[in-house]
Amino acid sequence: MNVKIVLLSLSAVIASSVFLIEFNKESNKHPGFDINANSSINNYKADTYNDFTETENGTVPKKMTALQNKSIDDDWCVASVELTTKDKNLAHKEAEEWALERGAIYYSNDSDTLGRVNEVYLAPYLEDSLENLFSHAKNDNEYALLAILQRNSIPLDYKDKAALNLMALGHTSNAISYLIIREMQSADEIYRQVGRVNYQVRQRVARVLAYASYGLDRLDVTGLDTYLMYDSRFNDGTFSFDPDIALSNSDLNKVNEQKNELLNYINQQREKRKLPKIENVELPRIAKHEFQSRLAITYNLYGNLIDSSSNLSKLNFVSISKNDCVQKLITLQNIDSSDYGVNM
Repeated sequence: MNVKIVLLSLSAVIASSVFLIEFNKESNKHPGFDINANSSINNYKADTYNDFTETENGTVPKKMTALQNKSIDDDWCVASVELTTKDKNLAHKEAEEWALERGAIYYSNDSDTLGRVNEVYLAPYLEDSLENLFSHAKNDNEYALLAILQRNSIPLDYKDKAALNLMALGHTSNAISYLIIREMQSADEIYRQVGRVNYQVRQRVARVLAYASYGLDRLDVTGLDTYLMYDSRFNDGTFSFDPDIALSNSDLNKVNEQKNELLNYINQQREKRKLPKIENVELPRIAKHEFQSRLAITYNLYGNLIDSSSNLSKLNFVSISKNDCVQKLITLQNIDSSDYGVNM
């Protein structure tokens, strides 16, 4: 698959989420952290292991042979170069399972060219009656909750609650992206009404960064992608204010407070469900490799914005620094995949 198509498809997923939320403007309530998750409703195809082979010129032709002798438990970066065939297949399987676990499941539509192997889990709920859908959601059926986020006939307050319930169940990808979109659209509406960045706007942008930070803590870059999309939209003239200069140093100091409030909320909801604290839930071994691969894609999409971002610099998100593996993947993903590819 051509890397440019992959990058555009990842952007299209977020953009389609924006459309679905704008389509449901009948509810202007934004979620914050105080919605009762026990109320009336309680993929990317495996985000990738990469398929490159290194050459003396720094490019990585897919067709070249390479020494593949590492186990999935070893220290590796590029699966197809370093893992045995057996372990490469295992990495692929675990990547798909990790996508399910964090809720990186997006149903295909006409504008989406990126295949999604996990979308089959959502299909029954996208066509189900609302009565049945809500019944499943009340029982914490994760696929029903994800379908609520992606069905355009459902009021936004129901979607808000579904997203927060998903967070309580340990999801990050789809849930965080949805919540960030809601906050940014609310901030945009307020800005257009008052003509300036006021406290309410700053509060929402700080909450967005708290969501993104929490996602990064769980090795999920989706929230950061969604924030950077809005930063990019401002530069393109399609968003009303620049979120990167909206916050003062005092506002930025409150981002960690907001994240701790979110963490407390999630753990309170997990306690009600007799689930362990989220910080005690061990991430799978594939999570680091998927995160590095996705982070490389994020740099290829938004690298200039990341490097110039005042907010990200001051918040010092260590996890998004370019280590050797991420830098290598950035280079590899820049190669035209008519000859060199990412196995998505």
